[in-house]
Amino acid sequence: MGKAQIGLAVMFLVAGCGMQDATPSASHTCQDSASAVALATSCTEPSPLPRIAEVEALVGPWQATPIGLSEGTVRELDAECQAFNLFAPSVSLVVVDARGQGRVILHYAGDDGHDGTCESTAQADGSFLTRPASHTNHPQTIEVVPLERYELRVHGGMGSPGSAAPADRWLSVTGEAGPGISQVVAELPDQSLVEASMGGGWFVLWWPTPVTGEHRLIGLNDAGEEVASLTER
Repeated sequence: MGKAQIGLAVMFLVAGCGMQDATPSASHTCQDSASAVALATSCTEPSPLPRIAEVEALVGPWQATPIGLSEGTVRELDAECQAFNLFAPSVSLVVVDARGQGRVILHYAGDDGHDGTCESTAQADGSFLTRPASHTNHPQTIEVVPLERYELRVHGGMGSPGSAAPADRWLSVTGEAGPGISQVVAELPDQSLVEASMGGGWFVLWWPTPVTGEHRLIGLNDAGEEVASLTER
């Protein structure tokens, strides 16, 4: 898919869930836990859904655009993740990704290079089953390398075990986006696009992977132009 086609496709992708405010100044400032929660619910997410509709969307089919969660739901999930006490004191919630099939991914990061991930599964009754997916509560000093303006940097991800049936396979990617990048999308092997959740200079997204293959992460500027690209398998 060419750069112009990608920009146009992303415009329609974003329009499908409501135009989003994704300016670098908004998506790259996150100072404390309270502002991080607000950022995760408003920075580049679509408008939050009413509670009943929110639960229906969370447990419903996967979708290529993120689901907007209410601030109350984000605070509830943040409290459940923090209760495990597995994150370094320096980290706070920077981005939440929800897009159906019950899966919600919360990512935490700090200015000292520590970060961690928590995963929660939404239930039909509106409750959540939450577990830490990675932790950072260790004393090691991490060398922080500043991002270039148009740089994409992948930190990791999660996914289903290799033994999972094709219909149950999935893959997530978590990373950082430079200050000149307003939105990140993934171009899948079939050339379909998945819009990432953005917050605090980080991005998270996941998608079903019944058939594996290379995917391309694409960074877009405010004008929707491709300014960064990273291919992974």
